[in-house]
Amino acid sequence: IVTTLKGHKNMVFGVAVSADGHTAVTSGIDGTVRVWNTDSGHEKILVRSPGWNYCVAISPDGKEFVVGGTGYVRAFDLTTGKETWRYKSSRGEIYFKSVNFDRANHLACAATNGAVYVWDTSKRELPPREFIARRKPDGGVLQACCLSRDGKILALSTKTNYAASSEIELWDVDRNELLR
Repeated sequence: IVTTLKGHKNMVFGVAVSADGHTAVTSGIDGTVRVWNTDSGHEKILVRSPGWNYCVAISPDGKEFVVGGTGYVRAFDLTTGKETWRYKSSRGEIYFKSVNFDRANHLACAATNGAVYVWDTSKRELPPREFIARRKPDGGVLQACCLSRDGKILALSTKTNYAASSEIELWDVDRNELLR
């Protein structure tokens, strides 16, 4: 172990590490998001973000970090902690459970309403493009998403009320279609 990052007062759900390995971002259900110096283990930035903060990701250019939580996705400057943009769901009470960047700053966010939102963060493209994953008869919800590095394929996993699914869906991002 190089160092232990201590500061959250409750469960940590999201962790992201910068490409150079010197910065980490963590999010949790204590209503905080924290930016850390991984070399020293010291907290550099504390962002108060009410509600549960399920997931974090650092942009490929290392300038921003994104937090997904209860009804929102928010982006912050990685050096100052200042909010740079936000997307608030207009679809009622949903939770953003997974956020992921490709190498061109396209962001994918999986939400518990069965939708994945994808947008070009460099253009501040809002509202995002929306993909609707197949709803499972057992009430399954999206658990995680991942964009391929080239942004052409979107992988999705689901979770039922009882267990994680063993299926991964692969989507063609340009055509918004499930691959067969």
